[in-house]
Amino acid sequence: MSAARTGFLGLLLGLTGCHLDFDWDDPDFWVTETREYTVDADHIREISCTTHNGAIEVRAVPREEVLVVAEIKAGGDNEDDALECLESLDVGAELEGDRLIAKWKWDKRRRSQWRASVAFTILQPGSAETELFTHNGKIVVEGLHADAEACTHNGAIYLNDCEGNWRAETHNGRIEASGTPHHLDMTTHNGPIRLAVNTDGTVAGRIETHNGSVRVGLSDGANTQVTCHTGNGGISISRGFNHSSQRRRFFEGELGEGEGRMRIETHNGSITLFDPN
Repeated sequence: MSAARTGFLGLLLGLTGCHLDFDWDDPDFWVTETREYTVDADHIREISCTTHNGAIEVRAVPREEVLVVAEIKAGGDNEDDALECLESLDVGAELEGDRLIAKWKWDKRRRSQWRASVAFTILQPGSAETELFTHNGKIVVEGLHADAEACTHNGAIYLNDCEGNWRAETHNGRIEASGTPHHLDMTTHNGPIRLAVNTDGTVAGRIETHNGSVRVGLSDGANTQVTCHTGNGGISISRGFNHSSQRRRFFEGELGEGEGRMRIETHNGSITLFDPN
């Protein structure tokens, strides 16, 4: 497909390489390719990225354009088969209004022996909201000054030095986040959660893991009421609260005026609250 016909932004800047590999369902041959797409950041308010197999990384950097880098891996029975698999992948970044969409799909019917993964790295000024989805792979977001949503079935999620509203969900993996959120919704089915919240103002939300411990650092400037429940595990409090009540598997306390509402829950694991500074 041509760039004009698909509406893909930017220019293919990659080189295909071939090598033997046996680490993923044993295709006999793999090929790799890198593609890059750029678009003026002034036109973008939101970025959406979806991949079935592959990691996603979004970093805020001082630049006037958004750069999307796709690392593509395709496998088949032999070199020609792997190259045909690669050519069957429709990978790109499209601008729909003020929304940049990075994704991939099979351009024709996938053969049973074909395997593929696409990992995306996105560099942006940090002002565009992000929605990130992968079935198998980790998600990393760094320095974002806008709302962020990150979901993966198998993989960890890291939100580093971010602002805005956060939503993170993984079925199998840990969640780690730091920064100054206003609202957060963090869920993992199997894995620990580690948060460092340095918000000066109201912060609210829900933090939950089915199997794993939870550690949440709350700065003195946070304005919230915290309620903690654990099914099997203790609750440890190593920072001060204005008003508090604690039992073996329950804790409630206020910071500031207690205007926000934050609920923390784990079914199997401990909960720790501390001062991150």
